[in-house]
Amino acid sequence: SVARENLEEARRMMRALRPEALEQAGGLMAALTRVTAEWAQRTGVPCSLTVTGTELPLHADLDVLLLRATQELLSNVRKHAQASRVTVTLSYMSDVVALDVRDDGVGFLANEPGDEELATGWGLRGLRERTAQFDGRLSIESTRGEGATATLTMPAFRATSDEVLSS
Repeated sequence: SVARENLEEARRMMRALRPEALEQAGGLMAALTRVTAEWAQRTGVPCSLTVTGTELPLHADLDVLLLRATQELLSNVRKHAQASRVTVTLSYMSDVVALDVRDDGVGFLANEPGDEELATGWGLRGLRERTAQFDGRLSIESTRGEGATATLTMPAFRATSDEVLSS
């Protein structure tokens, strides 16, 4: 059942990687709303989405990265956190966009035996690399017994006027 669940999750993430998935959903906000609601329904763990600041029209590749990052981070919460609540926050600032995924789960310490993989696993390593391509940064803060917060911060590369008009 775990393998089947992971395969279904991988298929959902692959479908959502395509920019068309964002367009069909009605843009990034609608896609994030759908992802967090579906995740909460599948896991039985409440997951809220909050948006702060004034929404900016972002470059399509950045929208895809933010959606994929949300999926990856929620997947990690499901696999490792044993959380009873999750909060996803997307913050628009004048020239920066930040994504926070915070859980109230078991937490971890990256320098404890067995925990270092949680902070440096393949999914997070790939997410760090993709974030770096946008001159961004992924940081993870956690304390054992107090949950974890993953924060992705990057310049708010805006959509070109052609991209906005065609959306």
